Amino acid sequence: MDDGRTRLTRQESQLATRARLIAAARTLIASDGVAAASVRNVAEAAGYTQGAFYSNFPTKDHMLMAVLADHLEGVAARVEAMAEDVIAAPHDTDPQKMPAAITAFLRNLNPKSNWATLATELLLHANRSADLAADYAIIREGFFRRLGTSFRRIFDHLGLIPSISPEELAMGLISTSVGFSIQFGGPLTPEARTRFMVAVFQGVLNTASPISQPELKQT
Repeated sequence: MDDGRTRLTRQESQLATRARLIAAARTLIASDGVAAASVRNVAEAAGYTQGAFYSNFPTKDHMLMAVLADHLEGVAARVEAMAEDVIAAPHDTDPQKMPAAITAFLRNLNPKSNWATLATELLLHANRSADLAADYAIIREGFFRRLGTSFRRIFDHLGLIPSISPEELAMGLISTSVGFSIQFGGPLTPEARTRFMVAVFQGVLNTASPISQPELKQT
């Protein structure tokens, strides 16, 4: 009898299981480090058997890279949404004025230290394995290329050529956010981080050059 509930397909069920395993691993790593995210602990925290874990990840290292990729996908999507907001906003006569959408994004980038701790743990673990370090590098390089594309769209929209590459800007902002998050306490508050990153982005806007307009052909 149909009880009105929608039954998940096998693929949807496996994706849901994978997502819960990743979420459980992320929580364990952020609170107690990579060592705490054993196959058994992750499976139990997610409410599954170890068999369910291995149905989704061949090894613990594959799971760790999935945790990293999942987070970076979320950040990249937010950057792309921010770029769309900048482009959709009313055009300002001053191209070097900081768009409000960028300030809002920087304010909400990694507001807690959870991800900073997680990222550091994953990096340290990856550096202990040549194969894992190579996978880590591929994921991060793709991430920064994607962010660079979004920042390039913003500068093109503003009619500016930045003094550093959009990819370098993305790397600097993300690194700053993680570093500040790890050092939170005393004067290093979320507000201080936001002020610093906004000042950095504003500096890139101030030192950018206008895109040359092609000369009109004489008729």
